[in-house]
Amino acid sequence: MATSTSPRTPAPPPRTRARSARPIAFVGAGLLTTLAPAQQPQDPAALAKALAGNQAKDVAWACFGARESGDKDLARPLQQALATWRGRADDEAQVVRLHLLDALIGLDPRMPATDLVPLLHDPVCGTAAFVLLARDPIQNERELLALFRDGWGAADPAAGVSPQTEALGTLLASRRAPGFAAAVCERTDFDAYVVVMNHEPETPRRARRTQFVQATELRFPEPGWPPYPNYGFRASRAAGKGVWKAVPMPAPLADCGLERATALEPLIDRAMLAVPRPVPKSQWPGADWLFAMAGLAAKPREQVVVFSTDEDLLAAAGEARAQRQAMLFTLRERLVANGAMTPQEAKVLRYRVQAHLIDKRNDLRTALPTIPTAR
Repeated sequence: MATSTSPRTPAPPPRTRARSARPIAFVGAGLLTTLAPAQQPQDPAALAKALAGNQAKDVAWACFGARESGDKDLARPLQQALATWRGRADDEAQVVRLHLLDALIGLDPRMPATDLVPLLHDPVCGTAAFVLLARDPIQNERELLALFRDGWGAADPAAGVSPQTEALGTLLASRRAPGFAAAVCERTDFDAYVVVMNHEPETPRRARRTQFVQATELRFPEPGWPPYPNYGFRASRAAGKGVWKAVPMPAPLADCGLERATALEPLIDRAMLAVPRPVPKSQWPGADWLFAMAGLAAKPREQVVVFSTDEDLLAAAGEARAQRQAMLFTLRERLVANGAMTPQEAKVLRYRVQAHLIDKRNDLRTALPTIPTAR
């Protein structure tokens, strides 16, 4: 794994005015902290020396200074400090690691996966570590696939697929990563569903996508600490009042909802509040990823019909099943042909599609017919 800290993009022009020109007040949990001049960003040599220290607050402030400076030569001292602080288990070390990752995200060096993988499941640092790992999908494809398998396997119909797992799936599908399609098939529902209603719906039904919700409240710095960098997945429609800013990511993750916020006062972002609703597997994004990898247009997961006679409903279910079965055959052939799946992996798609009726009628006094099992 490469460990070079050379930037992948040109360095931004130097700032003409440092933020240290005046004290900054941060209010949180009823506490007021004014950043003293000694805590303001320093010259690169002083920052590198501070990053090598063992005092948590001093290292955190050095991270703040490194990010503000934009000096990419500080990437190496930041990586060395991360290796040191990764082994500490106290609460302060956890926050220091977040500041180190935040500074590295700002400077954007190439990061070895071994520096990031141990932090991916950390409740404080996990999203920031994911940002750095996902920015280099070519180098980190194996680790990203392993992370996807963890998230996909843990997805719960009561909550749906997590935003991070959905972002990973989109990224790996775009790359047709070896082993990804097979992993997706393990938890993808390929059956046909017919929604029965009393009347024609006013608007076409759309599959509800997983909501990008990470937290309901921003975290704030403790007294004497630099601004706290919050990272999370959010829906773009929920980005309010300029508090949250998009984290620059490569395509296709540019619109995946990754955002960063540094709050100056307590704030509960009402737009982020959500009540979890059950998300059936038929509405998970696995089929969408497989269609994208096969170069096929996405197909609706459900077909809506108006309640009529048993014969009509059985005919509609049979037609939906036949269409889904034909689609599955084409999907398997395409994925094998373009190398997204091996012939052995594609055997899982030799699946006998079943048809199901979903009763959404207002009047349930008349029972729906039973759909015969496909053999």
